[in-house]
Amino acid sequence: MNTKLFSALTVSALFLSATTPQKRNPIPAGTYGVCDCNGVKSINNISVQITFHENNTFHYINNTVSNRKLDIKGSWENHGGRIKLTGYESDKSIHDTWVLDKNGVCIKSRNKLYFMRLCKVNGCDPN
Repeated sequence: MNTKLFSALTVSALFLSATTPQKRNPIPAGTYGVCDCNGVKSINNISVQITFHENNTFHYINNTVSNRKLDIKGSWENHGGRIKLTGYESDKSIHDTWVLDKNGVCIKSRNKLYFMRLCKVNGCDPN
């Protein structure tokens, strides 16, 4: 009885150790924002949007605060499923680390006590 139990536990342990841990998928290239822009190609019509390009560049627009509008371009790097924005110039603090949400359609970030969640939308990039 003890040898059967020991054998069963050993086989179970082997199966569990043979499985590889799941890694978070990198954030797919595309545009993430609050809502679709409905074909309007003006930066002023965008509230918050970030576009990740396949060549590891990004375009970040944030017009939520009228006296602090941001239009930033730079590059991004994948660090184990986290996207880190680099190579940009801004005198304002921005959300520079993004993680793919558990549903795989949205990204989320935190900058101090300001949380942001953006979902995949049709592109509004005027450039």
